[in-house]
Amino acid sequence: MYEFAYAFQLDKKRIFEVEYYTLGSNPTPHFSTKAEQFNQPKTDYNLCGQCQDDICTGLAKDFFDKWDKLHLHDIPDQQTFDELISDIEKLKAVYNHLEYKMPEGKRLEEVLYRGNIPFGKIKELSMRIPKKVTVSELCENAIQDSKDELDSDIDLGRDDADHDDFDR
Repeated sequence: MYEFAYAFQLDKKRIFEVEYYTLGSNPTPHFSTKAEQFNQPKTDYNLCGQCQDDICTGLAKDFFDKWDKLHLHDIPDQQTFDELISDIEKLKAVYNHLEYKMPEGKRLEEVLYRGNIPFGKIKELSMRIPKKVTVSELCENAIQDSKDELDSDIDLGRDDADHDDFDR
């Protein structure tokens, strides 16, 4: 598992961040998310930190709802890490973003002070024209999610009898 920090532009004023890094003298990395909303002249934030419920919408909100249970915790295993990275890839497809990834064994704090993406870089990201996602891209993501869920059911040895939504 490697350390990373991402910032996703939700719109011209709102940013959602996802991080996994070792802070200070802590022995292991931890996972966290946060959100920011710029004030009108973009000299500061008028909301920031643990305000994801107020700021995040769409796929970013779905991501937050799914992964908030791991906030400030270690990622328990490689399978969970891989699933997290897969969900980050979906965010990258929908939002403009900044990305910092470290080679395994290297610390994010080697390039970012306290693991935080600098305010100036976040501000630059917020100035970009937000991505427009097509309906077909959203459908492709939904189809892939359904395939992944079906594969998971097959991997777990489930069959139709395990699902209550089928006619008997």
